[in-house]
Amino acid sequence: MKNLQGKLTLCVAVMLSLMVSCKKEKQEASLEYRTPAIVSTPKIAEAPEKLVNSTVYGAQLAGSFVSSSINVFDAYSTYFVPPDFACKSNRPSGLGYNWTDDKQYNFTMEFGVDNSNYSWDVYSESPNISKHIFLEATDAKSGKSGSAKLYYPTALNVSPLDYQWEKDDAGNTKITIIFPDKKNALYMSVATINIDKSGSYKEYSGVSTNDMLIADISWTADGAGSLMLKDKDSQKTISYSWTE
Repeated sequence: MKNLQGKLTLCVAVMLSLMVSCKKEKQEASLEYRTPAIVSTPKIAEAPEKLVNSTVYGAQLAGSFVSSSINVFDAYSTYFVPPDFACKSNRPSGLGYNWTDDKQYNFTMEFGVDNSNYSWDVYSESPNISKHIFLEATDAKSGKSGSAKLYYPTALNVSPLDYQWEKDDAGNTKITIIFPDKKNALYMSVATINIDKSGSYKEYSGVSTNDMLIADISWTADGAGSLMLKDKDSQKTISYSWTE
């Protein structure tokens, strides 16, 4: 009788184990990969077409400044899209991918999810460079905020580019970027793209709005606007204004 009870207990334990295992596999299988908002379509925000497509030089220059800044991660979008031949694996809190490109650079991506956020970590290594963090991104599940970082090669000895974005309840977008120059001097840009297509772009010669303002651009929903650029060393400025 004891032997029978022991076998029954063992069977129940095995069945429970299988149920838990199957449930876990279903949860993992239900997680689908997604790209971060900074490289997805539709974009977080876009420079107004009336600036980018304008025939007026000042407006074109303004559109170029805004577009190149807020879309800085477009050049790295492919690294957030694992190729079809990438090795895929399940991880406790997400998915893992590994692949080698035609230049023998090896990439490892970790895609994670928790109660509030999605996250991406991309690592790179090559025959001459040890494994290091290359890209990071985080998106809030609410769809109202996110961040990303680009890490430069260690040999350059510069700080990472730090990108933060947020949307308010009305749909207006604010993008703050801190970025280094070749000498690792840090700058900050703040772009505001409003839902009505108006907005502003400001760039500072430091990481605070108290630092010197070296670019100041604003535009209306109709496409009229103004631009000021200042050389932080010579203090010389150039200014433009235009109507719609």
